[in-house]
Amino acid sequence: MEYIDISGLSKENARKLILEREQYYLDFIFSIDEPNIYNILEIAGSSLGNKHTEESLAKMIGRINPAKSRTKMCLAKAGEKHPMFGRTHSV
Repeated sequence: MEYIDISGLSKENARKLILEREQYYLDFIFSIDEPNIYNILEIAGSSLGNKHTEESLAKMIGRINPAKSRTKMCLAKAGEKHPMFGRTHSV
C-alpha cells in the first residue's frame, strides 16, 4: 500500500498522479514470470465501456458450469464451515 498526498493538486493532476502510481504497480505485477492474476486490466484506469472479445467470452463461458459452481459453493460452506454454524438468529 502506498500513501499518495494529493492535497493541493487539481482534480486532473491528482487523477494523473494516482493513475501513474497504479500503472507502476500493474507493470510490476505483470513483469513477474507467469503471473497468477485474474480479471486485472493491464492499463490503469476504469474498465467502464470495455468489451470482451468473442474469444474471451467463449473461454469464460467454457470454464463456468453453473450447476458445479453452485454445488462447490454449497459444500464449501456446509456444516461447521457455515458462518452461522452453532449460532441462532436474533429476533
